[in-house]
Amino acid sequence: MSAGVSLSPSRPRVLCIGNPDSLAEAARWLTSNGLEPTTMPDGELVAAVATEDVLDGLCTATEAIAMQHVRTRDVPCVSVLHARRVGAAAVG
Repeated sequence: MSAGVSLSPSRPRVLCIGNPDSLAEAARWLTSNGLEPTTMPDGELVAAVATEDVLDGLCTATEAIAMQHVRTRDVPCVSVLHARRVGAAAVG
């Protein structure tokens, strides 16, 4: 087996969009509940969590592209304040 290859099943992924400082608590909660927070809008995603600024359209081009990715794939997206609700639905 080569280094870096994991045989464990992958965790459900949640895309985090916005300022990392604003997403830190949500990312910790997601991780502690068996979800994998990611900033890469690729692969299978069970949900997305975005900061209020991103949801209001006050975002970088990269964040706008991530939101477009989420919307075109019908991935549920909520604010940081509702991250636990999405996490609970994804794991149970």
